[in-house]
Amino acid sequence: MNSAVITEATCVLVVDDDDDFRALACMALEVRGHQVEDASSAADALALLGERGEEFMLVITDHRMPEMTGRQLRDTLATSNPDLAVCVWSAFPDLGDDAVVKGMDSLERILDAVEGPTKR
Repeated sequence: MNSAVITEATCVLVVDDDDDFRALACMALEVRGHQVEDASSAADALALLGERGEEFMLVITDHRMPEMTGRQLRDTLATSNPDLAVCVWSAFPDLGDDAVVKGMDSLERILDAVEGPTKR
């Protein structure tokens, strides 16, 4: 994820195959004033970004998803949308990738990184 803190409302794409967690993440972002779209798979995310990619400033994606992992999505987007910030999260702290935000509090830490810790 790029290091700039986002200070204005932003259109964020949340990608997660878990419906409940995806809804929770979307709600947390919307409450903070962000426009949010969601996708239940990396394939759906890529299709949405293919149609409306210029609208998004950030993609937050789960790592463990069927068919394409969050890291694979990040790598694909690094080529197709190099200016798009992508954050990969996982509830599994043993994932072993320093570029992945890990643990059950990962959403809170992502929001702090995106908005700055004083926004909330």
